[in-house]
Amino acid sequence: MGWIAFIQAVVKLLAEFAGYLGDRQLIKAGEAQAVKEGLNETIARLAAAGKAAAAGDSDDPDHRAWAERVRDRFRTDRQS
Repeated sequence: MGWIAFIQAVVKLLAEFAGYLGDRQLIKAGEAQAVKEGLNETIARLAAAGKAAAAGDSDDPDHRAWAERVRDRFRTDRQS
């Protein structure tokens, strides 16, 4: 009877270990998916910001005044 109990304990231990490895793999996959989604969201926001900056359009009058000051200050076609 001693050997049977020992074999049962080893099998249970191996089953727990296999479950742990499976859970760990799922956690890592979930983390990777979350990182991927976060990066995709960041890329989308950067693209939107780039489009807005390229358009130079804003309904905010303060932004328009600031944009004109920056444009005038750094204009390269100005004659010295």
